[in-house]
Amino acid sequence: MSGIPSYIDPTKPSIARVYDAFLSGTDNYEVDREVVRSVMRAAPEAADLAVENRA
Repeated sequence: MSGIPSYIDPTKPSIARVYDAFLSGTDNYEVDREVVRSVMRAAPEAADLAVENRA
């Protein structure tokens, strides 16, 4: 993947990027968004909790 620093592995989820994805951010990858989708299936309120935490 072009433009990704060598120290970032875009094939493994990162909790920071998952949190960013929960907040509808742009600094995340598909692997992180897949974690979000999995969490949302188990706990649909998780997105609201992330937004409330950020506030």
